[in-house]
Amino acid sequence: MRYTFLKLAAMLCCAVVFLSSCAKGDTSAEENSSTPDPVSSAVQESSQPEKPKPVVFNTIQGDTDPFSTASAVYCVESKTYSFGKNLETRLSIASTTKLLTASVALKYMKPDDVLTAGSELGLIDPQSTTCYVYYGCEMTLSDLLGGLLIPSGNDAAYVIAVNVARAQQSGKQLTDKQAVDYFCKLMNDFALELGMTDSHFVNPDGWDDPQHYSTAADMVKLAEYALTVPEICETMTTAYKTVNFSAGGYATWTNNNYFVIPQSNYYDPNALGMKTGTTEKAGYCLISAFKRNSKTYICLAMGCNTDLDRFELTKKLIESYT
Repeated sequence: MRYTFLKLAAMLCCAVVFLSSCAKGDTSAEENSSTPDPVSSAVQESSQPEKPKPVVFNTIQGDTDPFSTASAVYCVESKTYSFGKNLETRLSIASTTKLLTASVALKYMKPDDVLTAGSELGLIDPQSTTCYVYYGCEMTLSDLLGGLLIPSGNDAAYVIAVNVARAQQSGKQLTDKQAVDYFCKLMNDFALELGMTDSHFVNPDGWDDPQHYSTAADMVKLAEYALTVPEICETMTTAYKTVNFSAGGYATWTNNNYFVIPQSNYYDPNALGMKTGTTEKAGYCLISAFKRNSKTYICLAMGCNTDLDRFELTKKLIESYT
């Protein structure tokens, strides 16, 4: 009996050991099944489509040097920015506005249409830059565009604005102010057509006003359009222009954009012109365009501290980001 009892006890112990080892084996299998196979995981990951990378605008460490309120380098062909600072910040844009003034004028008038200067000349600020247009002077739109874009004449801006507005509203007797307001409506409508959704214009020359503003991103859209208009392209790359006035006399205009002046230290044979602008609130602004490696680049330097700073910054940006 005792022998039988010991034999049964031994058999029972073996059964416990066997069951215990089976349980451990099952646990190990579960752990292995929950641990991913590194080879199969790698294959699985590689088969996943790569997510598009977000657009990242480059910045110069600390800030642009020289300083700018906003700046950009944009490639027309690829529709991409290689540099951007404060692209969507509203800012005063000074006479860079005149790229829009010229664009709207050419939408509604032909370059050889004759315009007459009148009492609207009294609306310009006494401190404005002018192209020496006088009361009663008759000039073609082409010549007035020269006065608008080369020496940045505010007088030309108002003459263009009033004449375009009255031609479009020929059945109405518009005052000078009403004519300017109507032209600004045309400016705002045209800006929206270009996709400039964060801009507003209340004058044709860019003089400081709380309701007159744009953004660097919007101004790039305007600049891109202006580059498609032959009359604007020809005018803004002209270094000097002499015009004869209808009542006698003449004026010689010099372009404010040093990149198109052959005698300038900043002269660049690949410069495509564009527009300067300066007011107390806007600072020193420059929109320029260049050909580089068979591509067209638009460069903005807005709100710089000095006249030369805007050219220095533009030169640095174009050399670094094209």
